[in-house]
Amino acid sequence: MAMTGAGNPAAPRRTAVVVWAAMVAGLVLLLGVAAALGPSMQAQTDPDLAETLVAVLGLVSAGSLIASRVVPRWVKVPAALADQAALPKQLIACACCDAGALFAVVVWMLTGSPLALALLLLPLAGLLSCWPGDARWAALGGAPASPPRGFGPPGPGARPR
Repeated sequence: MAMTGAGNPAAPRRTAVVVWAAMVAGLVLLLGVAAALGPSMQAQTDPDLAETLVAVLGLVSAGSLIASRVVPRWVKVPAALADQAALPKQLIACACCDAGALFAVVVWMLTGSPLALALLLLPLAGLLSCWPGDARWAALGGAPASPPRGFGPPGPGARPR
């Protein structure tokens, strides 16, 4: 039997965690590739293009961080999917930050500019802050996590203490 999100409030959050982890891992992997291949590419990059790329990166880094906070608020989820409202908002926020971070890594790979690495910190911090923890998940409209076993009111068959 395939497990779907219907009737299982943990499924959308589990999906969000997996997607978030994949985005962070992909960024780290690309950073390693950029460190290995960058020096050979930097010699071939036009200096004027490098300056332009770093300037555009400044706008993209700030824009991706702002978009990751603003755009998810605009997402309207149908009432029938209210229990899964947080997932599309989470994915949009992560995608905005990841796009800025990936662009920063590519600019650093092409230019070798330390400013490009510094500008990577903005979308990277945004992506890391998108971890779907309890507070963030609730703020996005997600179902609260169930309490750990042994906490909360006793069940119908519980013995009094």
